[in-house]
Amino acid sequence: MRFTPAASPEVVAALRENPDRLVDGGVMIKAGDRSTVARIDDGSTRLLLKRYNLKHPLHTLTHVALRSRAAWCWRNGRRLREAGVPTPEPLAYCEERLGPLRFQSYLLTRYVEGRTLADFVDDVADDDPDLVRVAEELGRTWQVLGALRAGHDDMKSTNFIVGADDRVWMIDLDGMRIGLPGPLFRRERRNDAARFLRNWPERPAVVRQFRDALGRV
Repeated sequence: MRFTPAASPEVVAALRENPDRLVDGGVMIKAGDRSTVARIDDGSTRLLLKRYNLKHPLHTLTHVALRSRAAWCWRNGRRLREAGVPTPEPLAYCEERLGPLRFQSYLLTRYVEGRTLADFVDDVADDDPDLVRVAEELGRTWQVLGALRAGHDDMKSTNFIVGADDRVWMIDLDGMRIGLPGPLFRRERRNDAARFLRNWPERPAVVRQFRDALGRV
């Protein structure tokens, strides 16, 4: 288990003792095959706890010796924040382990108030000034990812949160890899851009807005 000084000692203790109970006692946000997400209220502070599920025996066998998804998110989140990319602050992670083998893992972050980029775009017109500001914010993030030679690997519009101040927060970082070598980075960069722009097949004006922000990739 790893945690930062910003993590509440009480929450860290509960996470160490029984992370599933902490998930089950929170406000359920998502209950999926790959992950379960709950909001944890620590006094006046809202936190997010995500459990990365192992789906079936074959999936377990092929993942137990690898770095856990929570560990990847912890590492990538800290790197992105150091580089100035808005992403929820990682506070702690833990893993179910048996020697070197890893099973389910858990990630605790700060909770970001806002709505997904998918919902945001659904609610604005093509020429809305807020859309322009959000696109520009994403463009700045895209430039930083380029400087880090990073590929996100899952650029769905639901993997971005638009806050009340129009900051765009990047989430779901378990597939991200940073410091990729040249040819692999260029391929991942193209794939990320293409996947991101496929989010709005019925909104060509929105696609143009985001394509301009990404630099005509």
